[in-house]
Amino acid sequence: MKVKDKEEPVNVENHIQRVKAKLLQAYEGLITDIMYYMEQLEEGENLTVDTLHAAKKNLLITQIRLPISSNVCIYCHINNEEFKGDCTYCSYGKEHGICTESYSDYHKLLKKHRELYECIKNY
Repeated sequence: MKVKDKEEPVNVENHIQRVKAKLLQAYEGLITDIMYYMEQLEEGENLTVDTLHAAKKNLLITQIRLPISSNVCIYCHINNEEFKGDCTYCSYGKEHGICTESYSDYHKLLKKHRELYECIKNY
């Protein structure tokens, strides 16, 4: 990844490994929670219509718990070290829009994710 010239290059591999570890941790937690709700369904001998529906909603909400924050963004990790968080230099931001701007692909994803969450919550 080519970023702004600097005397010491950013250790991209180090950032990749840290973000990878955070993503794996997030997905392991997600899988654990999905398994928990699935076990509730499997063991639920006295399920009612309402408890079955609630279990289904819990599973749906858990499945959309996406790791999409800056905490798990490789570009943010590199940008924070290289440019002290100045997103105008971010290579992702140049192509997809700065994440904090309403026109950016990231902002659109967050908005749609919130909408999906609200739809499932009200389901």
